[in-house]
Parts: sequence; C-alpha cells; structure tokens
Amino acid sequence: MNPKSHGAEFLFTPLLLACIVGLGIWKQLETMTKLLSGTFMIGVTALIGLFMLERRSPWGRQRKKRQAALEAVPDSLLADAEDAIRLGFDLDLGIPIYLPDRYRSRHVHILGATGSGKTESVIINFLKQDVARGLGTIILDAKGDQSFLTLLKDIVEPKSLYIFDLSSPESLGYDPLQSGSAIEAAQRLFSSFVWSEEYYKSKALAALQRIFVAHFEINNCNPTLLEISHYMASPAAYAAFLNEPSAAKGALLKEFEELSGLRDQIRSLTLAHLGKILSPSKVNRIDIEAASSGAVIYFRLQSLISPQIVSILGKLIINNLSYLAGVSHRDPSGVKKAMIPVYLDEFASFACEEFADLISKARSAGFALHFAHQSIGDVLEVSPGFLNRITDNAATKIVMRINDPDSAEFFAKAFGTRLYQKATQRVTNAKQLEAAEVLEEGSIREAHQFRAPPDLLKTLPTGQGSVLIAHGEDMSAGASAVFRIKFPPILQLARDPTRTTTSNATA
Repeated sequence: MNPKSHGAEFLFTPLLLACIVGLGIWKQLETMTKLLSGTFMIGVTALIGLFMLERRSPWGRQRKKRQAALEAVPDSLLADAEDAIRLGFDLDLGIPIYLPDRYRSRHVHILGATGSGKTESVIINFLKQDVARGLGTIILDAKGDQSFLTLLKDIVEPKSLYIFDLSSPESLGYDPLQSGSAIEAAQRLFSSFVWSEEYYKSKALAALQRIFVAHFEINNCNPTLLEISHYMASPAAYAAFLNEPSAAKGALLKEFEELSGLRDQIRSLTLAHLGKILSPSKVNRIDIEAASSGAVIYFRLQSLISPQIVSILGKLIINNLSYLAGVSHRDPSGVKKAMIPVYLDEFASFACEEFADLISKARSAGFALHFAHQSIGDVLEVSPGFLNRITDNAATKIVMRINDPDSAEFFAKAFGTRLYQKATQRVTNAKQLEAAEVLEEGSIREAHQFRAPPDLLKTLPTGQGSVLIAHGEDMSAGASAVFRIKFPPILQLARDPTRTTTSNATA
C-alpha cells in the first residue's frame, strides 16, 4: 500500500458506507420526509467529510501544523506596534513578523557571506524604519560604499546627519578622547592599541596616564592625539612637558626610548589629514552623544584603504561607547534611556575584547547593538570565549547565506532543535528506491531536528535569512522562536528636488 494514498482511502470508505446506508433508508420514506431527511443526511455527510478532511488529509495536517506553529509565536512578534519595526515576511507561516524595541535592545547579531544581503536586506531596512521613527542612530561602516552614503543623504534630513569620513580631509572631526576623566581617556586610548610584549605594554600605560593627567592639570581638558604626538616628538619635548627635575632626566630618556611602539601608533593617527579630523577644534567636531537627541552619526571607515588605522579607530569608538554606557550606570536618577540603534557593519575589522564588555552593559545605556560579519572565523582570534560571549548576549540572531561549514554548524546548534514525529516504512529489497514496494510494517517515534539545519543556512537565497528571536515568553515551543524570513526589497527613495543635500559632512 502506498502511504501517500492512505489518507484518501481512509476518507473515502466511511463516506461510501454512509451513502449506502442512507440510500436504503431513503427508499422507505415519503416525499416530504425524504426532503427533510435528505437535507439532514447531506449536512451530516458534509460534516463527516470536513472532519475527515481536517484530520486525515495532507491539507488538513498541514493546516493543523501551521496553526500549532502560529500559537507558539508570542503576540509581540505579530503586532505592528509603534515601538517595533517590520522584520520581514515569514515564508512558512505566510505572515509578517515584527521586532519590538525591547528585543532589539538586547542586541542583534547578523551573519552572512558577501552578497547574501546583510547590509541591503537587513541593516538598511532597519535603518530606514529607525530614521522614519525619528530615532538617533550611530553607524560604524568598515566598507564605506558610496551607495550607502548616498542612501543616507536621501533618507536623513541634512541637519540631523553627521558624517565622519576617514578618507576625506574635509570631513567633520571626531575626538575620541574628549569624554571622561584623564585616567579614563588614557585607558581608552591604551586599550585601542596593539601590544606584543607585556613589559612595553605596562610602560606605555604608565606614560599615557602621566601625559593625560599633566595636560588636564594645565588645560582642564583631555589632550588630543595631535597634542600627545607633540609631547612625544623628541626626548627634549617629552622631558619639558612633564617638567621633571634634571636629576630624573636620565631615567626619563630611557623611558622615552622604551615608548617607541606607543609613539609610532599615536603618530599613525596624526599623519596628513588625520591630524585635522581626529584632533579637531570644538567648533568642527562630532559629539557622539548627539545621537540621544535624534542625530544620525555615520563613521565611514573603509577598511580596504587603511586596515590598521580602521582597526585602531574602530576600537576607539567602541571604547567611547563603552565609556558612555558606564556613565549611564552611574546615573543616580535611574531614568530609562531612549533606544539608540548602533550598527557595526563588517564588524570583524574592529572586533576587540572591549566589545564583549560593551555588549554586556550597553542595554541600560539605551544602545541597541546590531553587529554584522561574515563567519565565526572573523572573530575567533580576538580572545578565547569572545565568540560565545557576543553570541550569548545577542537575543536576536539573523543568519543569511553562509558558505563556511563551521559557521553553519555553529549557528544550527545555536538555534536549537525541535521535536517531531518520525515515521519509518519497510520496503522490499530493490536496487532503485523508486521501484521499491512499500510494506505495511512501520513505526512512528519522537525525534529531534534542527530548527535551522546547516544545509538550509548554506543555501538561503539572497535577501532571505533564518532568524532566532529569544523573546523570553512562556510559549509551547519554548522562550525563543525561529523564522524563515524574506526581508523587504530595497526601494531607493527618490530625491526631493526642492530639498538641499548639504549635510553636516563638511566644515
């Protein structure tokens, strides 16, 4: 017996018996009685048919399965609320799915190979909805495509858009050291650099702290990168700034020689136009805290042009955000901060251990981190356990097509498994499966299957992704839900010819 036809035969047999019995009764009745009885029998037969169709037909089983899946989704993911964005269209349920701010504030991890749609299908669509809602936003873009910049100028009002372009001498400036006390700013700069030996690392930290404290005592503000570079330009300049007595100048000269690594890394951030845009005047610089007032701040970093500089600067920005998150923790008022989406595209270019600290405390500061990269190999070398720390702290995981098998296996396991009824059938021995005859014997048992199998993650079409949302509600499928999302297509907004396109990108 073919198992595919079993449901149809089960449905047909009782209907046939009902018709035979009904025909026998029909012959014994009068005309009016026949009319009433016929109507009744047709109704009963229809109800039996619908019942059997619902319970035994493939269509009915599929409908029941869909209804059970829908009941496992909390209402918060189905409601088009003011404090939510449209995630996309679920291809299995056939309905739109929404992502509330309270889940976004627990961070979003985006993974996908080049060309899978990370930027176009996810980041840009989220960003467009954030801008339409008037949310301030911070964007760190290691690719720096011109198309992204053009889109930003289309969707953001010029007065609200602040652009830092690492490759442009005319860019607005950004001073990563302006915030915090002298010791805090020195620590942020120090942790953004790369060190090969512990001895010189400790010497560099001590020197930076001395420089920052001395400058703050004189000027009541933190030094800029250019000022630090001037203080360390020569042994004489270093000794003169620290104002050490003559007896200590010999030790100071030796110390200066041991700071060559620190001097070189600071000097790299002051060469050519970098001295102007990373050590700007107060009039011409971006205040990253302006995002809390609705500003959209875009850091165009372009790692292909200067990967070492981008790595250091990206870490400086992350450390600045971490400082602001720490300040929020000290706020005695306890006022809840408005959400500020932070997008880090091609995040691997500036991934650092400090980011793991930021992601664990950013929520209370209002930062909703959305970080995108291509594979788990991008971040494995940061530090032991770094991948697990950032994955565990992201309540929403969006996986577009990935080519790396290790990444596919990792996220398939991270998405978890679901129980299902596994049916097996015995077949006659045949060389070709298509020619095999199915026997009556079989079994049904409970089994586990991936909610997002590795092969699915490796074959997703561009613009589609598997999404895990850890909503935390007590539902039949647990406290998380997995969707197969088709993200909205990118619709380029037409420029308004009456509107100026001059943003705060240049002085």
